[in-house]
Amino acid sequence: MVDWFNTWSKGIVVSVIIATLIEMVLPENKNKKYVKMVIGIFVMYTIITPIIKSVANFDVDKSSINFNSVIETSSNADIKNNIYMDDSVKKIYAKEIQNDIKTKLESKGYITGCINVKISNDQQYNIEQVDIEIKDITEDKKNQKEAGTIVDAVQYISIKISNNTIETDNRISEKSKDEVKQFIKETYDVPFERITIQ
Repeated sequence: MVDWFNTWSKGIVVSVIIATLIEMVLPENKNKKYVKMVIGIFVMYTIITPIIKSVANFDVDKSSINFNSVIETSSNADIKNNIYMDDSVKKIYAKEIQNDIKTKLESKGYITGCINVKISNDQQYNIEQVDIEIKDITEDKKNQKEAGTIVDAVQYISIKISNNTIETDNRISEKSKDEVKQFIKETYDVPFERITIQ
């Protein structure tokens, strides 16, 4: 019985520590309250699950309860649930970072496509890789640039004529890519070599 309480309390402490670390690294935005709600559900789940499982395994017909099997079952289930919840929280965190990057870049005048953020597999939730597809620059951003830098903003334009249609391929310049990389580096503390701009 004492071992069961010991295992249960360790699970609670670990889940609270994980929740605290996640809250510390979350960026300040309007979605933070939703992530906090998911973290709260995770902590409540960690607290309640072993109790429910031990009550469900209680058999009135047996004169004695095999606490070792209850503890072992609860511990294995807790480990699997913690791994699953940890992956879920990591996916939510990565999605929130992607949305935040998209919002901030669009406010700076960049039209973004696909954004992928890879989070580390440890409990630190560090950003390992950021891949950003920038489709174009908004008209406001183009108008803000001086005449010399407007030409610099577009790397090349190729016009393909087929069946009377004209297709253009606009790509941002290396200078604009470096500007975005510098912004991501300063905002999210990601090294230059781990940021890919397409």
